[in-house]
Amino acid sequence: MRLGKHSMIIIIGSLILITLLISAWIGYLKTSPQHLVDQLTTAVKNKDAAQLRPLLVSGNDNKGITKSSAQALLTYLRAHKDNYQEVKSSLTKQAKTKNPQTGSVLSIVQTGRTFIYKAYKLKLHPQTITVSGLREGDVLAINANERGIKRNGEHFGPILPGTYVIQKQLTNELGVFIKKEKITVWDQPLSINADSAGWMKTDEDLQKQIVERINQFNTEVSDWETSGYNPAKLPSTTKTFGQSQSAIKIVQFAKLKKKIDEIQSAYRGMIVDPESLTLTHFGDHWNVSVDTVVSYTYAYTLKSDKQMRDASYQRGITFRLIYDSEQKRWLVSGISDNFINAQTASGWEHKKEVTIPDPIKRVWPPEKEPNL
Repeated sequence: MRLGKHSMIIIIGSLILITLLISAWIGYLKTSPQHLVDQLTTAVKNKDAAQLRPLLVSGNDNKGITKSSAQALLTYLRAHKDNYQEVKSSLTKQAKTKNPQTGSVLSIVQTGRTFIYKAYKLKLHPQTITVSGLREGDVLAINANERGIKRNGEHFGPILPGTYVIQKQLTNELGVFIKKEKITVWDQPLSINADSAGWMKTDEDLQKQIVERINQFNTEVSDWETSGYNPAKLPSTTKTFGQSQSAIKIVQFAKLKKKIDEIQSAYRGMIVDPESLTLTHFGDHWNVSVDTVVSYTYAYTLKSDKQMRDASYQRGITFRLIYDSEQKRWLVSGISDNFINAQTASGWEHKKEVTIPDPIKRVWPPEKEPNL
């Protein structure tokens, strides 16, 4: 049975209409809020930040969605299952009601139209980081996943929700100090205590400066002991400490030197415990204290019998240092006995050992020849 021309037109028109209706329905489904939620679920399941990124829009016009911020969100959602389930539940509810939930980290928003269909994206609401604990003169910069975060006073941001590895860079008169740490940003502003002293004291360069200054001081002590305790022989100390120590020793030495024929001294090295190091800021100065055990070869001869007496020693000393802003270096400002012996110091887990392979031998009076 052959169809008439009129029937053919009706059939073809019906097929076209059905095709258009199906296409419209498919287009609606593909652009529906629920499809957006399904795409989010797929991206998280596939661990695909590139798939997640185009689904997102920032809640701050000045903070766009980057590859790193999409990755940060993905990392967070995969690590925090409960929050992820809450997000999906909230978004599914929003998709049904088409009403964005106020205060949600992620919400469904209309961003325009694609042809005849409404276009939707997931709005990611940013937070701020508040930093406390900075001192006058401290300058802090924060990078998140190698991108700088803007600073406004004590606040940094905006930063989009997610898990980040941030790098804190602190600059002050002691130098530039860098520390990395992992943070999570979600539904509340984040607070960070800079605690600059707490993480500056572990800086290898700062510890090196401290050890070098103490080592220099210890070298100077042998010269000082065999110079009649001349304070000028202690340039690694503060003026006050050097002069006060010399004044005490000069009085003591004046009573004994008539009986002494010769003194010999040589600094042999030390052990330092970095874990005991404390860094504080008091008044206008940075202060450090650290435990050590120092070793000296020391001998003397009395005029009465001309026999060399070995008085070599190892001494547990806690050193105190102060940073001189004008000289831009650390100076020894005090010492005290800590009664730690070499055996105990050998057990320090992260000890730093300084050994002098060829110690400089000092002698008093200067015309004598060292023979230690």
